[in-house]
Amino acid sequence: MAKIVALGAGHGLPDPGACDFVKEYEIIMQMTLKVKSVLERHNVEVVLTRTSDHSLSSASDLQQNKREDLERRVEIVNKSGAELLVEFHMNAGGGTRYKTLYYSENDQIQTIHMTVSNYLRLFDIRDRGIKVRKNLRVLQVKPKVAY
Repeated sequence: MAKIVALGAGHGLPDPGACDFVKEYEIIMQMTLKVKSVLERHNVEVVLTRTSDHSLSSASDLQQNKREDLERRVEIVNKSGAELLVEFHMNAGGGTRYKTLYYSENDQIQTIHMTVSNYLRLFDIRDRGIKVRKNLRVLQVKPKVAY
């Protein structure tokens, strides 16, 4: 049986995410699709939480749009049977750094974090560490196996 991984491309219009010289929602979608391609080459089934430039809500109020979008992303992951969710985001400043935010405490998160961190170091992307964030809604999914 193939592993199932959910990939979340953070933000989506009308919330473009971090904006400086790039638009987060565009760059993150490109990165998410590249990761999807690599995982599929390794026989991993991939579920995307966003497949276009737009959020999963049609609400015109930005705060309501964000709430509905997050709820729908969590629903997608929970219904998919995914064993892991990787949510991609960019920060508006502070250089090129990588951090892991996680909800469930599990020894495997250290292994996953270090594997990604070692790879990103090849591109001079520094490790900002692992942070427990139980208050982020998107991290409150119920994967089949908690990582």
